[in-house]
Amino acid sequence: MRNMKSQKGMTAIGWLLVLIIAGIFIIIGIKLVPVYIGGYSMYSAMETVERSPKYKGQSVRNIRKLMMVNFDVNYVTAVKPEDISIKRSGNGMEVNVSYEVVRPVLGNLSLLVEFDKTIRIE
Repeated sequence: MRNMKSQKGMTAIGWLLVLIIAGIFIIIGIKLVPVYIGGYSMYSAMETVERSPKYKGQSVRNIRKLMMVNFDVNYVTAVKPEDISIKRSGNGMEVNVSYEVVRPVLGNLSLLVEFDKTIRIE
């Protein structure tokens, strides 16, 4: 008969639990990484708009149109024209992009990611 102190390691049930938990984190990572890459592309596109002189003095309609073109070039597909709000403030305009992305994970469990960025065009 073996002494209980000499047994080491995890049981099959222990390994199964570890694999299930690791699998859930891997699935969440697979779902969220593309969403955050798209969000980073949106932030990058908006910073480009903020630095670009071609947006200065444009109408609200033209800015929205040019921003959507810029988002298309940067492969930002989650932003719709209605997610862009533009208002005049002082000598320039304040442009805000706010949108949500919902990704289903398992069954009725979903992940919600919200993005919100505001820039100023002088």
